[in-house]
Amino acid sequence: MSRSIALSRVILVALLGTSTPSAKPFEKAELWSSLPGGAEPAPIPDSGLGVPSLRPFDQRIKSLMRRWQIPGAAVAVARDGRLVYARGFGLSDLETDLAVRPDAIFRIASISKPITRSAVFKLAHDGKLRLDDPALKYLKHLVPKAGCADERVPRVTIRHLLDHKGGWDTRRLGFDPMFRALSITKKMGTALPADADTIVRYMLAHHHLNHDPGTTVAYSNFGYCLLGRVIEKAGGAGYEAYVRRHVLAPAGIRSMRLGRSRLADRAPGEVRYHPFPLQMDTVSVVDATGGRVAWPDGGFYLEALDAGGGWVASAPDLVRFALKARPAPYPGNWNFNGSLPGTRSCLARVEGGKLIVAALFNSRPRNDPRFAIELTKALKQASAEVKAWPGHDLFRLIGAAPGQ
Repeated sequence: MSRSIALSRVILVALLGTSTPSAKPFEKAELWSSLPGGAEPAPIPDSGLGVPSLRPFDQRIKSLMRRWQIPGAAVAVARDGRLVYARGFGLSDLETDLAVRPDAIFRIASISKPITRSAVFKLAHDGKLRLDDPALKYLKHLVPKAGCADERVPRVTIRHLLDHKGGWDTRRLGFDPMFRALSITKKMGTALPADADTIVRYMLAHHHLNHDPGTTVAYSNFGYCLLGRVIEKAGGAGYEAYVRRHVLAPAGIRSMRLGRSRLADRAPGEVRYHPFPLQMDTVSVVDATGGRVAWPDGGFYLEALDAGGGWVASAPDLVRFALKARPAPYPGNWNFNGSLPGTRSCLARVEGGKLIVAALFNSRPRNDPRFAIELTKALKQASAEVKAWPGHDLFRLIGAAPGQ
């Protein structure tokens, strides 16, 4: 072994840490409340290269985790195209006391949508579809024999779906179909779990649009479910396979994949997802056993969310996506958040791409909207408090694909 390779391995271990139990693991009482007698809670363990000039990120993230009782997190920051910060905080799994590594895999929830956007734009760039094509042009195999319940559906275009203007409005509908597996399978006479195709057939057959297509912005997970099916038809491959080959691989990303609902089916290096304290279990929608599970472990069917919320990724690879994905999902600056039971995520591209920050958490606080506001504020404050950005580039050591 050459001296340079040996040195690189030593540095890599220092950056990532090892998959061993934390030396001073949290007790649940220490994590979720103050200790008796006013004693300070145990320190939050961290992993990865500590950079003195970037300590504001350490401080802000740990403060959020303590305040909101979150077991684990990973944060990555790129400055001027270089990965300058990649750290793990807290615990990957409260039962095993494993520390979170900087390259740990997390569910990213709705940050999946920018990934889907890039895939659609790639298909348009390659002439496989046009953004103003009717979505049903690529969904004929999912249209009910009796036709759609709403005669306006054939007017919904791919562009409408990208911009959340397809006409489906969760608030007016009263539910999000991506989280109604039990009632949908009962209505459709199919077995659990309710996959994406089943949900599409159900919605087209049984529900009307809430708005005329193209007239109203209404955030829609279902709209992105439809885009996933469009990508499959136009791309000539499964949704995941197309995205990994044509969007992620060219950007040098290899760890991202679609996640799985069951705890036993997690990807290598993936964290465990924790309900917020005192959150009740629920009936599993992954099978018909009727067993009760923690919400993140089968309370919803993650596989059906694929194009709108199903991806898992490391924080460094999310930063790499925001930096290198072509076509880019959005022009200029953008900020996207993701939220599912057991999951909170944020990906921000600011200063014209000079600064990119990804933050991933393995629990979602009870007051999720307030946490999202505090997270955004904390990341902005940490960035503003940095006096000098380091010159190193951790992309060469963390998650780099061959040749990158």
